[in-house]
Amino acid sequence: EQVATLSTTLQDAEGGAAQQVEALSTELQGVKQASGEKIQGLENDVNAANAKAAELEQERDGLKEQVGGAAQQVEALNTELQGVKQASGEKIQGLENDLNAANAKA
Repeated sequence: EQVATLSTTLQDAEGGAAQQVEALSTELQGVKQASGEKIQGLENDVNAANAKAAELEQERDGLKEQVGGAAQQVEALNTELQGVKQASGEKIQGLENDLNAANAKA
Protein backbone atom coordinates (compact mmCIF):
# COMPACT_ATOMS: atom_id res chain seq x y z
CA GLU A 1 0.00 0.00 0.00
CA GLN A 2 2.83 2.37 0.81
CA VAL A 3 4.39 1.56 -2.51
CA ALA A 4 1.13 2.34 -4.26
CA THR A 5 0.81 5.60 -2.31
CA LEU A 6 4.40 6.56 -3.08
CA SER A 7 3.88 5.67 -6.72
CA THR A 8 0.75 7.84 -6.89
CA THR A 9 2.55 10.67 -5.10
CA LEU A 10 5.45 10.35 -7.50
CA GLN A 11 3.14 10.37 -10.52
CA ASP A 12 1.37 13.46 -9.16
CA ALA A 13 4.72 15.17 -8.61
CA GLU A 14 5.84 14.28 -12.12
CA GLY A 15 2.57 15.60 -13.54
CA GLY A 16 2.93 18.82 -11.57
CA ALA A 17 6.53 19.21 -12.66
CA ALA A 18 5.56 18.61 -16.27
CA GLN A 19 2.85 21.25 -16.00
CA GLN A 20 5.35 23.71 -14.50
CA VAL A 21 7.85 22.96 -17.25
CA GLU A 22 5.13 23.50 -19.87
CA ALA A 23 4.04 26.76 -18.23
CA LEU A 24 7.63 28.02 -17.98
CA SER A 25 8.31 27.02 -21.57
CA THR A 26 5.23 28.94 -22.74
CA GLU A 27 6.26 31.94 -20.66
CA LEU A 28 9.80 31.76 -22.06
CA GLN A 29 8.45 31.72 -25.62
CA GLY A 30 6.39 34.82 -24.83
CA VAL A 31 9.41 36.60 -23.38
CA LYS A 32 11.52 35.63 -26.40
CA GLN A 33 8.85 36.91 -28.80
CA ALA A 34 8.42 40.18 -26.90
CA SER A 35 12.20 40.62 -26.75
CA GLY A 36 12.51 39.95 -30.45
CA GLU A 37 9.79 42.49 -31.22
CA LYS A 38 11.43 45.05 -28.92
CA ILE A 39 14.83 44.46 -30.55
CA GLN A 40 13.27 44.81 -34.01
CA GLY A 41 11.62 48.05 -32.93
CA LEU A 42 14.92 49.39 -31.60
CA GLU A 43 16.71 48.38 -34.80
CA ASN A 44 14.05 50.20 -36.80
CA ASP A 45 14.51 53.29 -34.62
CA VAL A 46 18.30 53.15 -35.10
CA ASN A 47 17.91 52.76 -38.87
CA ALA A 48 15.51 55.69 -39.01
CA ALA A 49 17.89 57.82 -36.91
CA ASN A 50 20.81 56.90 -39.19
CA ALA A 51 18.79 57.78 -42.28
CA LYS A 52 17.85 61.15 -40.76
CA ALA A 53 21.49 61.79 -39.81
CA ALA A 54 22.60 61.06 -43.39
CA GLU A 55 19.90 63.41 -44.70
CA LEU A 56 21.01 66.16 -42.32
CA GLU A 57 24.65 65.66 -43.32
CA GLN A 58 23.73 66.10 -46.98
CA GLU A 59 21.76 69.23 -46.13
CA ARG A 60 24.70 70.57 -44.10
CA ASP A 61 27.11 69.89 -46.96
CA GLY A 62 24.78 71.68 -49.37
CA LEU A 63 24.59 74.69 -47.05
CA LYS A 64 28.37 74.72 -46.71
CA GLU A 65 28.68 74.84 -50.50
CA GLN A 66 26.14 77.66 -50.69
CA VAL A 67 27.96 79.63 -47.98
CA GLY A 68 31.28 79.05 -49.73
CA GLY A 69 29.81 80.20 -53.04
CA ALA A 70 28.31 83.27 -51.39
CA ALA A 71 31.67 84.12 -49.80
CA GLN A 72 33.34 83.91 -53.22
CA GLN A 73 30.66 86.17 -54.70
CA VAL A 74 31.14 88.71 -51.91
CA GLU A 75 34.90 88.66 -52.51
CA ALA A 76 34.42 89.15 -56.25
CA LEU A 77 31.97 92.01 -55.67
CA ASN A 78 34.38 93.66 -53.23
CA THR A 79 37.16 93.43 -55.81
CA GLU A 80 34.86 94.84 -58.50
CA LEU A 81 33.74 97.65 -56.19
CA GLN A 82 37.36 98.59 -55.46
CA GLY A 83 38.01 98.75 -59.21
CA VAL A 84 34.93 100.94 -59.75
CA LYS A 85 35.96 103.25 -56.89
CA GLN A 86 39.46 103.56 -58.29
CA ALA A 87 38.17 104.24 -61.82
CA SER A 88 35.67 106.78 -60.48
CA GLY A 89 38.38 108.51 -58.47
CA GLU A 90 40.63 108.70 -61.55
CA LYS A 91 37.76 110.03 -63.68
CA ILE A 92 36.89 112.67 -61.07
CA GLN A 93 40.56 113.68 -60.86
CA GLY A 94 40.69 114.01 -64.66
CA LEU A 95 37.55 116.16 -64.71
CA GLU A 96 38.94 118.37 -61.95
CA ASN A 97 42.15 118.78 -63.94
CA ASP A 98 40.12 119.67 -67.07
CA LEU A 99 38.08 122.17 -65.07
CA ASN A 100 41.22 123.76 -63.60
CA ALA A 101 42.78 124.00 -67.05
CA ALA A 102 39.62 125.62 -68.45
CA ASN A 103 39.54 128.08 -65.57
CA ALA A 104 43.18 128.93 -66.15
CA LYS A 105 42.46 129.73 -69.81
CA ALA A 106 39.47 131.79 -68.88
